Amino acid sequence: VGVNFYNVSMQSNGGNIFNGIDYTGANSANSTYVNNCHIQGYTNFGINVSSAGASLVINSTVIQGQWGTASQVAAAGLNVVQAGAIQINSCNFIGSINNLLLAPTTGLVIASVYATNTYFDNSYGSCIKITGAGATVRCKFIGCSMTTSGANPAFSAVEISTSVAAGAQGIEFERCSVLNTFGTTGTTNGFIITGAADVTISGCLIAAWTNGINVTPLTPAGTTMIRILHNSIGAVGGYGVNTVGILLNAGSVTYGLVEIVGNYIKNTTNI
Repeated sequence: VGVNFYNVSMQSNGGNIFNGIDYTGANSANSTYVNNCHIQGYTNFGINVSSAGASLVINSTVIQGQWGTASQVAAAGLNVVQAGAIQINSCNFIGSINNLLLAPTTGLVIASVYATNTYFDNSYGSCIKITGAGATVRCKFIGCSMTTSGANPAFSAVEISTSVAAGAQGIEFERCSVLNTFGTTGTTNGFIITGAADVTISGCLIAAWTNGINVTPLTPAGTTMIRILHNSIGAVGGYGVNTVGILLNAGSVTYGLVEIVGNYIKNTTNI
């Protein structure tokens, strides 16, 4: 409890750091700061959190995995299995398979993650991935930027792929820049949502993907609610159009709600 890191640099020697910082145990990372730090070269997680009482604040910190071929890349910059409330402010998360991985297992909860003014860059999978059989709720990303690596044609900026109806609820992206790497080809997604109860995407810039927003509803019927509000989905920020702006898949069940309001949408196929 209250174990803080200020102005600390952690640098691997030949990739021998497994995790940079581990917060595990019932109240680990409660009332805790990681401030103005640099964690680099880890082989697994830069910061690992598995604590029901975690109230961790990460400020002005660079978390950078190993760069190079896929076999060299770290698993996640920040990995969360369970937590109370995590704040991420003005950070750079760079060069992991998933720069932010929220993956609660069965029976566990990630109660809240708020990220502001943070750059999720050069991922070798999805910049932000929300998955697992537990619950991830009340998460908000404001003024963040997500750009994948150009090394592979199948990456996505945001992936939500939980396996249960309560897996992802109250997930919001507001005024984010979701722009693909220049020159990337193949099947890519700005947002790929295959397992979420409710997601709101508002005021974002989404450009140069195969699918800007790609949604498949979650079982049971009526569970998935998607709100797409006041975004620019097309050629913005010097990036080209998406092949499809918004792709709504039928799946085997129906949506609870689809709300598309006030967007600029100009792509090869808009909706």
